[in-house]
Amino acid sequence: MPCPLPWPPPSLLFRGVLESEVGVSLVETDPGRAVSWFRAGALLGDPAATFNLALCYHTGQGITQDLTMARELYEAASLAGHGWGSYNLAVMLSSGEGGPMDYKQAHRLLRLAAQRGVQQAQQALPLFNHNRQTQTQHSVDELKCTQSEAALAVSPSVNWLSSYSASHLSSIDESDICSVRDLSTQVSKVNGARLKVTASAGPLLSPLNQRSPLICVMDSPSLFKGVRDRYSGVTVFSEQEPLGAVEFEHVLQASLHQWREEKVRGVWFRVNLQHADWVPVLAKNGFVYHHAREQFVMMVRWLPINEPNNVPRYAHNVVGVGAFVVTDDNDLLVVRERFYKHPHWKLPGGYVELGENLGEAAVREVKEETGVEAQFVSLVAFRHVHGSAFNCSDLYFIVHLRPTTREITMCKTELAGCEWMKLEEYIKHPHVNETNKFFAERFMECQMNGVQVEATTIFHPSFNRDITVYSINSKIPGQQYNENGVKFCDQNCIKSEDKQSHGEPKL
Repeated sequence: MPCPLPWPPPSLLFRGVLESEVGVSLVETDPGRAVSWFRAGALLGDPAATFNLALCYHTGQGITQDLTMARELYEAASLAGHGWGSYNLAVMLSSGEGGPMDYKQAHRLLRLAAQRGVQQAQQALPLFNHNRQTQTQHSVDELKCTQSEAALAVSPSVNWLSSYSASHLSSIDESDICSVRDLSTQVSKVNGARLKVTASAGPLLSPLNQRSPLICVMDSPSLFKGVRDRYSGVTVFSEQEPLGAVEFEHVLQASLHQWREEKVRGVWFRVNLQHADWVPVLAKNGFVYHHAREQFVMMVRWLPINEPNNVPRYAHNVVGVGAFVVTDDNDLLVVRERFYKHPHWKLPGGYVELGENLGEAAVREVKEETGVEAQFVSLVAFRHVHGSAFNCSDLYFIVHLRPTTREITMCKTELAGCEWMKLEEYIKHPHVNETNKFFAERFMECQMNGVQVEATTIFHPSFNRDITVYSINSKIPGQQYNENGVKFCDQNCIKSEDKQSHGEPKL
């Protein structure tokens, strides 16, 4: 069992703030009244007063000893950023005073106190780590030797200011003091910010009947930065702003308060696997799952209460391509999939990968499945169905490719067959489904009519990069047209136009 951290002599407990004109005089002469003043300071939001009140409950000076309440108040002081509050709570957790032992939590709090500049925590941390690893018993005397002064002291950081004085607190009656339980609840709302109280002519922002001209102000609060977006949202990336589980909830609550003040609308947390202990804390604070991938989960919370939630749903369409690879001699590349149970001939293809254009995806799929290399020409058609894989809608684009090689090297893990088939035969083949026949017929009509959907690269200022735009072009490159834009047709084309003049629709 790891060795608990040592307690110092009682004579060394009250230092720092208690050495002020109010603290020292009242602790020595009227500790009961000192407790009332500490309680009042705590209610005003002062972490040092909260810490000293915890000491009174801890040692029984001026009030009946209550170790459970001491723990709660040390936790409130730690939440408000008080280093000694973090340290003393670690001591109680390591020794089992006021509740069960929790070495894991004690270790986290000891690290937090060290980060907040508590020298005793910095000195005790290496030995505490060693004790946890070896699980050997070390004496209190051995631990004391590592510290220049007693472990449990109340001296706050020089950055902490006393939030009260004799003149401020002399006007506070006993009737103004809330119950201890109310105090614990009130102090817990500090939200992790370091607080100091400064003189002001303005109104008092405290629950103490506005007896004193004091206001509570933020002093370098610990907040998430995040990345702002144009929709008044913010995204926090856990790998960029990592925190341990102990600190996380405190910083989260302080940040949520600040974001509400700044009228932030959507708050996003992208939580990597190594920070998965953030997830239950976010859920407890109103966040819900939005989407997940292999290495992270994205959680979101909508803050405004007076406008509808405008957070978009995660991507609900999957995109696939079918490659219409056809030669100048109208030979079409067709495949049979290995895991289809019924006879079929279909087009090679598959899902579009993240960041791929349609043409790039089609070229890649053809190469992977058949070994044939090809170039993008145009789009032929697309279909849109709902309730597909993962209950998403499915967009399937037919992409016209021109082969640059003809030799087939079939992928045997995916395919059971692959060959070149005449386009006319494909349209009439009994093992080709009606949708694929429709695609082939429309391809032939577009070729005869000189129509295709081309891809054009255009710079888009909103994305600050080039994007691909698909549009209809009625003049196919490589074919000849007269001065009026009419294509010079061969005999087959003339026959096709004769048919359209008798009522058949033209694409």
